[in-house]
Amino acid sequence: MEFKITEEELEKTVKKLANDIFIYLKERKIDTIYFIIILTSSFVFAADLMRELSRLGIKLRSDTIRAKSYKGKESGDLDIKVDDFLKIDLNNKNILIVDDILDTGETIYHVREHIVNLYNPNMLEFCCLLNKIHKRRTKDVYVRFLGINIPDKFIVGYGLDFNGKYRELPYITTIDQIEE
Repeated sequence: MEFKITEEELEKTVKKLANDIFIYLKERKIDTIYFIIILTSSFVFAADLMRELSRLGIKLRSDTIRAKSYKGKESGDLDIKVDDFLKIDLNNKNILIVDDILDTGETIYHVREHIVNLYNPNMLEFCCLLNKIHKRRTKDVYVRFLGINIPDKFIVGYGLDFNGKYRELPYITTIDQIEE
């Protein structure tokens, strides 16, 4: 079965997520957020989302943290660079964490734990472009801003990779369709 999320669908999803975030922030009278990108696969999505939020008038301060759980096509042990959490003071800040895909929930769970154990933020919300639908979610996490539900397939493109390849694709597809 062929699976593809087109450039147009991605653009529409980014605009919808940005608008949802904008409305949420405006309802709370928040005009500046700390926009933290979980590297590496979310950088393309995050860049598009940042520009869209900026167009809507949201002021952004951005930074990155590194987390990795995939080796090849398999989800493995989560590796979070704890030092990344110590480089900026997140006390009393309005934080939006941006990630590419909600899969097992481990990344979101552990990033949230690190932040709340180190800081006392005013707001801590998460945004994921993709939500993988399966029964292997190991952590029950809440992500306020979710984009597209996807099947339980290994996907590439739009920043998502397979061993460093295919990040440059302007759309998302399954690895099987690329490597046939």
